[in-house]
Formats: sequence, C-alpha cells, structure tokens
Amino acid sequence: AAAGGAMGAGNSRNARLEAWLAKVQEEALDPAREIVDPHHHLFNPVAEPRGDISLAAKVVRHLSPGVRESLMRALLPKAGIKTFGINSPVVTRYLAEELHADFAGHSVKQTVIVEAQYVDKKGGKPEFFQVSETKLYYDNSLTAPINLPHACVCFVDLRLGKDRVAAALAKHKEANPNLRGLRHQLAWHPDPLVFSARHAHEGMSRTENFRGGLEAVQEAGLTFDIFVYHTQLKEAADLVLAFPDMQFVLDHVGTPIGIGAYAGDEGRKRARKEWEEGILAVAALPNVVVKLSGLFMPVCGFGYESRKTPPTSDQVLADSFSYFQFVFEAFGEDRCMFASNFPVDRVSMSYGVLYNTYKKVCDKLNLADEVRDKLFSQNARRFYKLEAN
Repeated sequence: AAAGGAMGAGNSRNARLEAWLAKVQEEALDPAREIVDPHHHLFNPVAEPRGDISLAAKVVRHLSPGVRESLMRALLPKAGIKTFGINSPVVTRYLAEELHADFAGHSVKQTVIVEAQYVDKKGGKPEFFQVSETKLYYDNSLTAPINLPHACVCFVDLRLGKDRVAAALAKHKEANPNLRGLRHQLAWHPDPLVFSARHAHEGMSRTENFRGGLEAVQEAGLTFDIFVYHTQLKEAADLVLAFPDMQFVLDHVGTPIGIGAYAGDEGRKRARKEWEEGILAVAALPNVVVKLSGLFMPVCGFGYESRKTPPTSDQVLADSFSYFQFVFEAFGEDRCMFASNFPVDRVSMSYGVLYNTYKKVCDKLNLADEVRDKLFSQNARRFYKLEAN
C-alpha cells in the first residue's frame, strides 16, 4: 500500500474545489529557494481506515458537486465542517503524486508527514492501532519516482500510560526508520462549532497517564508536536515546562480561533489578544520551535474557503502578515519553520499561493538570505534530523 496505483481507483477529486483553485494561479517566486515542508498529510480515505473521513469518502466519491456537498453536511460532524471546510480535500485521494503536483514550481526537496486520524483495529491492542499508518509512510518514502515523505511523526494514545506507549513506540520505530516524532492532538474546545480531536479532552495534558506516556516519548528520543487552539496555549506552556529536556514544536502558530464566539470584529480582537499572550508564554521556553502553518484552516476565520475566487498571495499577505510577524519576533529566526499543512489548508488556497505568501512575508520582514534559508529548510532539517539531499 504505497503512494497510489490501484489504491486510488474510483476516489475522484473534488471537482468543485479543483475548479475553484484553478481560478488563481501564480508563478513561483524565488523558485530556486530550497524548501523542506515539515508538516503535511497524505490521504486515501476510500482504502484507509480514517473513521468519519473514510465513511464520507466512500459515499460521495462518484457524486456531482451539489449532491456531494449536501451529503457531506449530513455525514460529517458540524464542528468538522466549520473547522476544516465543506470542500475539505481530506475526503479525497491526496497521495505523493498529488502533493508533488501541488508544489507548482517551488523547490521542495524534503517533507515530513504527520499522523492524521488513522485507526487500524486489526493492529491488535489499542496502542498498536496506528503502527500500520507509520509503516505505510515508510513504504511511500521508498516508492519511486517521488520518494516522499522523508520523515514521519506518528500517533500513539499517550493516555495509555508509560509502559504501553513505550511498547507501541518500539513497534513504530521498527515499522519506520524515518520516525522522528509523535503527535497526540490536544486540540479541544467547549464550543460545539469547534472541532475537538478524537483523543482529546479538557485538561488532558495535565493528567498523570498522559505525562507518563510523554515520558516514554522522551526516552525514545522523539520530539512532540503540540496541536492546540489558542485557548490552550498556556496549558501547552505548562506541559513544556514539565519536560525541559525534551524538544517540542508548536503546530500551526497556536491556531487562533476565528469562528463561533470568536467570529466577527470584536471576537477576532479578543482572540488576537488571548493568542498573543499564549504565544509569548510558549515562546519564552527555549525547547519549543514553531511551525508557521495552518493559519488558513477555516477555524481561523479568514473565510477564504467561502469566497467565489481564491485569494492571491498579496491578499493573503495583507490579511496575515501581522500574525507571522508577531510569531517570528517572539520565537526568533532559529525557532521558526514554514510548513504547508496540506491538504488541509488547500481548502483555502493553492500550494503556490501559500508559499508565495511565505516568501512575501520574508520580503516584508526584510530578511537576509541566510535567515530565509533557516525558515524554509535549515530549521526543519535540524529539528527533524534530516540530511540534505
């Protein structure tokens, strides 16, 4: 089960999303700049066990766009739609071929894949449910001609405690020599319009079992990806403080919420204030880096996914520059890395527009070439222990 072939048969793309994205195409800026994309996903939900995502994919794959959208609204949780968008590409095939095609002239040399709601109950005990996902990603890395991803971040339910997590990690390492880290999604919010991760609940990172599981991750020499909403950033800081010798990465600039109670001008102002306070709390800890990514998920409230035409990189820059500037100034040039979060953020713009935006952020910050190299490749290589290819 590698990166495509018969696995994807019948798993059609979302024609409405593809036509929408095609309305705005941009030539790659600074095309020779080497990129390591340290956060993406691959999906083939018709063939892979991904819960609600797989169910929706099997039902809607042959339907017309209008019928497809209606059924998606019926099949998927409302919070999932509000957070990731009704045209989210995660319910269609998105494997190495699709990601590679999306690079659109940008010089992406290496990638890091991150776990994504995979549950294979044939794996035996619950702690082993995701081992086959980790093995799948290693198989992908060996599949010519694309040969990606180059590193993997897996999932094990840390609530199972230290001993069971340690046993699971041994299996994951055996399945994929490119394993570099673990992510147990912490994203949780009481608002029913905001998606809460399957294995998350309020205050989970403070529980004894979770922290015991994280001890096993540290002892295995792996990093930990922190995916939280901005309302949980201070909880994330508490977690990092408890593990001063472990390396953490904050996913998606801390995911400032822009829907539900945080929608509208006043809601976004309140979210921005809370987010800034949380970012400063996390950035004060030297063993955390940050991924400049995920800001264009619908949950962040920019609303691009609902427009008749996708945004240009100039429009995205105008809307988002102050967020990237704040994070860059808080973390500094050695602790930031640009990432795509594709195909999740693909619901809002193309890969080309996204990376042109990132390059324009660097222009507006007036960054030197060597600093740009850190943000686009070197910091990711150092954190995930990748050798330049």
